[in-house]
Amino acid sequence: MNFSGRSYCGGFNLADVGRDVHLFGWVDALRDHGDILFIHLRDQTGIVQIVFGPEFASKEICGLASTLRNEYCISVSGRVIERAKGTENPSIDTGNIEVIATDFNILSRSRALPFNISEKAMVTGADTPVTEAVSEDLRLQYRYLDLRRPTMQGYLIKRHKMNQCVRQVLDTNGFIEVE
Repeated sequence: MNFSGRSYCGGFNLADVGRDVHLFGWVDALRDHGDILFIHLRDQTGIVQIVFGPEFASKEICGLASTLRNEYCISVSGRVIERAKGTENPSIDTGNIEVIATDFNILSRSRALPFNISEKAMVTGADTPVTEAVSEDLRLQYRYLDLRRPTMQGYLIKRHKMNQCVRQVLDTNGFIEVE
């Protein structure tokens, strides 16, 4: 697997229109409109909409794309385009663009999940995060899945930054960390 030239899902804006990209991530949500399939692809930086259609990809690629389910891990190659006026999604940072898929691979399939990991609304204009009440026992039992949720990742990132700041202050003042 070649990670060189990899792009990250949350790093796109209108300046990237026309750019060829290669993405890796988890299927966050799906919308099937018959010939056209829309997915939200999630990685650690955010979410981007991917479009699979017969105009852009082979019949085989579109057929394989129709087998996708939530939390499948995939790689996608395609081109960034601007979304048509009126189809923008303000609930995601990359809501003004989408990626037209020309090729992709399923890296890992996922079984049915014990709870929903996605916290983003797939529907355009729906800015309310989709969350469900999950018992703490279930979250702890499936901690490896719970840590994929954007809210949990946000907590880990904040904790990391606070610890980094404390360590920097202590280091500046001559303290040595001993473990």
